[in-house]
Amino acid sequence: FEVTGVQTCALPISESSKLMYKVGGQSVTVPNGMEPDKSWADLPSNKTVEAATGTIITVIELGSDGKAIKVGTATVTAGA
Repeated sequence: FEVTGVQTCALPISESSKLMYKVGGQSVTVPNGMEPDKSWADLPSNKTVEAATGTIITVIELGSDGKAIKVGTATVTAGA
């Protein structure tokens, strides 16, 4: 997926499932089977989100039951 204007991130997540993300100042611990709350956003179909340098983006893949099965995290760096 692409973080608009600053970084393209390759995370170990299948593209066949529903993906959600959260951007913040620290990484998010995501236990297997976690059900995302309303603070998580759907990853857009174009897989492009905006984030500032130094922030951390966490992306989760949801199984058919709507619970986390995989997670990936990256630190956003301008021009990467």
